[in-house]
Amino acid sequence: MKIVELDKSKKDSVLPGLFDILHSNMSRIAPSGKSYEDELFFWMSCVSPALDKEPRKILLIYDGCALAGFFQYFVNGGLFTIEEIQLCERYHRTSALGELYAYLAGVIPRTPSLSRLTLTNPTIDPSQF
Repeated sequence: MKIVELDKSKKDSVLPGLFDILHSNMSRIAPSGKSYEDELFFWMSCVSPALDKEPRKILLIYDGCALAGFFQYFVNGGLFTIEEIQLCERYHRTSALGELYAYLAGVIPRTPSLSRLTLTNPTIDPSQF
């Protein structure tokens, strides 16, 4: 596996491929009933402008030349937030996530503020877990 940071100047050509992976996974576990085109348009309208913000990054995960998945995150003010992890189905139950985590060990800043768990989504009730 090879992991590279998305060149944001090429986002418009890369994002549809990332959405294909996301859509394939989500249509299996939580189909929305909406058209692919509508979902792609909505997703692109959210993700593309979000990538214009410096702290937000996407790592592309490749197996040779094939895109195997992606990892979207940001680090801002000492807070590391995972926004999305998606792998093509054929990479589920492989070492791909382990390789991603090993890569992230060198990327995530080591600060005291990252040593605590912070709930960043107020719609999630921690008692559910």
